[in-house]
Amino acid sequence: MEQVIQLMQARFSAILPQSLADSGAELTDQIKQILRETLSKLDLVTREEFAAQQAVLTRAQARLKQLEQRIAILEAEEKEQS
Repeated sequence: MEQVIQLMQARFSAILPQSLADSGAELTDQIKQILRETLSKLDLVTREEFAAQQAVLTRAQARLKQLEQRIAILEAEEKEQS
């Protein structure tokens, strides 16, 4: 997240008028603080967390498919016995 903040801060600094850019460190710190606060309010996850959750979902979907197939077999067997 710090890399994102640094990148956004650099982009903001690049578009600021020179008179504001000359304010230097104080303005840079304020921009970073605003970015941190804004990003912390968002419900974001890292790419690694997303990949891990995606893997869990894929396994759950595969297991669900297996269970659905098993239920279908059991139901078919029950119908044959009736």
